[in-house]
Amino acid sequence: QQGTVIVDNSDASGVTITGDWTVSTFHPDNRYGPSYLHDQNADKGTKSVEFTPTLAEAGAYEVYLWWAEYSNRATNVPVDIAHSTGTATVVVDQTQPGSDWVLLGTYAFGAGESASVLIRTDETDGHVTADAVKFVPWSGEVIIDSTTSSGVTVTGDWTTSASNVNRYGADYLHDANTGKGTKSVRFSPDIAVAGDYEVYIWYPDNAQSYATNVPVDVIYSDGVGGTLTDTLAVNQTTPGGQWELLGTYAFDVGTAGSVLIRTAGTDGVVIADAVRFVLL
Repeated sequence: QQGTVIVDNSDASGVTITGDWTVSTFHPDNRYGPSYLHDQNADKGTKSVEFTPTLAEAGAYEVYLWWAEYSNRATNVPVDIAHSTGTATVVVDQTQPGSDWVLLGTYAFGAGESASVLIRTDETDGHVTADAVKFVPWSGEVIIDSTTSSGVTVTGDWTTSASNVNRYGADYLHDANTGKGTKSVRFSPDIAVAGDYEVYIWYPDNAQSYATNVPVDVIYSDGVGGTLTDTLAVNQTTPGGQWELLGTYAFDVGTAGSVLIRTAGTDGVVIADAVRFVLL
């Protein structure tokens, strides 16, 4: 893909090694490239590997990490992503999944060498590996599914189901038409680029039992560092199985914005499935 930048541990430039790391060619099916580095599970806190790409264009990029997983790897590897507005730290479990690109997040970067990914060994509970990093220009779209491990906050007792074929992804959440007003699901995107976004919602439909009046709060930027809320009523009996536009809203960088699906006063089963944000 044009614009994608990969920095491997074996590259002649873009890699800064601090401390005593070992070059290994084990796990040929799991590693990226000819080798990877590991810290020998020793001298914790004194070793790091920094991957510094040269990005031709400023903008938002998805940042991926590759490692060769194994049972003796650390479950708590700190990875620092230096981007245009600061540094984000992601904790990675290198016992799984490995042998694939794992998304760390989407971040804004300047052109040149303003970006970096730093793998540290501080207080890690096993062997730490440093293999490769990939930067992919962001498409301008964020999708948060109910099964996503981050960006979803569930309040109250929801049921996971896959019975409706019009769902997005593997499954969805429903409130079992009980405990009205005590349950909600919040979808919070991590916005890398401030701007106006079209906000969509996805739900499977059911004309017989789903609610016609689901309150959905879109929390967006007020333009001066705060937020505003727009509340819409969504009819989940129809049409379903597709992205439904809620409107266009401004969002700042970060996680202050969100979409909140509530159950207060609803007249049937409430569904929380997926939300989509598209940069205009």
